[in-house]
Order: sequence, then structure tokens, then C-alpha cells
Amino acid sequence: MSTSAAPLENTSSLPAGDAIHAGFWRRSAALAADALILSPLFVAAVYIPIFGLSLLLLLAGGWLYWALLESSPWQATAGKRMMGIKVVDNQGRRIGFGRATGRHFSKFVTAVIPFYIGWLLAGLTERKQALHDMMTSTLVVFNAVRPGQPLPVKRPPMPWYGWVLNVMPFASPFIIVAVALTMNSLSGALGIKEIDRANVTAMSVAGEIYRGGCQTGSRPPKHQWLEKVEVLETSDGGCTITLLFGASQDIPGPARHEKIYWTRGKSGNLTCTSTLPYMYRPENCSAAR
Repeated sequence: MSTSAAPLENTSSLPAGDAIHAGFWRRSAALAADALILSPLFVAAVYIPIFGLSLLLLLAGGWLYWALLESSPWQATAGKRMMGIKVVDNQGRRIGFGRATGRHFSKFVTAVIPFYIGWLLAGLTERKQALHDMMTSTLVVFNAVRPGQPLPVKRPPMPWYGWVLNVMPFASPFIIVAVALTMNSLSGALGIKEIDRANVTAMSVAGEIYRGGCQTGSRPPKHQWLEKVEVLETSDGGCTITLLFGASQDIPGPARHEKIYWTRGKSGNLTCTSTLPYMYRPENCSAAR
């Protein structure tokens, strides 16, 4: 029995067909694989103390990953390539970087539609188009689809790892708990517990200075990791205490040269900001801008 149909003309739009267009679950597995591949980017963003830079890294990294690969000769991200699918225009041709960029940022529109309807359209529409595919006139098809060649009539089976990837989002809460428990057991080696002790010392130093009248000037550090303690008066009569971590080898890398700021405002409340990454900051301490 033949496994292909008549060739697709260069000016003809791709017809509907299960053997031509990749459906929801195949695309979902590809997205899960891409998320795993990009996970180091997410981790790196967490360690950037400035929110704007962290967001810029995520936006630029995701954009370049999807747009460059989907407009490349691969016509697919690494995840799509694993699943044997690719992105094409309505005629089954390779798309350019501009359209790939538009397709990527159109996903933000897809994402804000309630109940994931924008994504679910990839399993409901005739040519398996999600909302961002419709907005940019693109299709996600199997690799066997090529302009000027016979169209496939037999749908490739889902590889076993595709189903594993689809299960992963449901298993992710359990994975997160397991990772958290592992991180907790390794916290001594990572220096997190030591940072906690240094932060407790920093809070006690701040309390002593406030009780002493917020006198400006430098104070001798009360923890071996603190290189400098400095007090500056604020315009409302309070003060800001700056605690600077040193750079010795026994200090965990993410804490070196970073700062904690304790400030008393008009109401007398003590607030904390810090350049430390989130996981190392004192409790209720926000990112310093």
C-alpha cells in the first residue's frame, strides 16, 4: 500500500491530514523537552540579583532559541527535532527569522487566553494550528512533509519518550519536592546554612546599631564573612546600614561582594533589601534596585 499522496505544488497550501500535521500531544512533548534544554537559562536567571536583567535574559534567551532554530535549516527547536516535527509556512516551506520572531512573541497572546484555549486549538483545528500559528500563518508538520514531494499518508507513531515528556508536567510537583529535599541535604556543602548564620549576625548588628542611636560611620564587622559595616543617615532622620560580604574562598561564590541594606523609615519600621540572590537573602528581604 502506498505511504504517500500526490506531490504538493509550491503555490498550494498544505491540506488537512493527520499524517501531515503534528497534533497537541506531539507538540506538548516537544515543548517539555525544550523546557528541559533551557532549564540552565532559568537557573542562571535566578542568580541575577537585578530583576530587570533576569527578565531580559529569559526573554532574549527564549526568543533567540526559538526564532533562530525554527528559521534555521532544522526548521525546528531541539525538542521538535526530537519529536520529528518542524515549523513551516502554509505552503510547507521554511520560514524566515522575522516570521519565527513573530511566531515566538505571538505565544504571549496565546498564553493569556483563559483555560489554555489558545494552546488547545492545536488539537482541535483542522490543520492543528494553535492561536500563534493562526496569527503568523505557520504550521507544525512532520519532517516527511516537503514542498514538491508526495505528501505522507501514514502518521508516524509517538515515540515512547514523547509520552514520558507529556507526563512530566504532572509529575513536576513531586520532582520539585525531591530536588528541594536533596538541596536541603547538600546545603552545608553549598554554604547556604553558613549564609543563614551570617544573615542572623547581620540582623543582630543592625539591631544593635539602631538601639545605639543610628550613629553614622563605620563599624567593625561582627562576622568573619562581613568585610564592612557602614551607617548612613537618611533624609527622614533614620539610617541605612550597609553590610558588605567579603571575597574569601570560604564564602559561597554567590555571596561574595554582595550587600545587605537595613533601613529605618519615618514610621520606625525596619526594612531589608539585598543584592544577594533570592535563596541567600534574609527572610522578607527584597531585591535591591
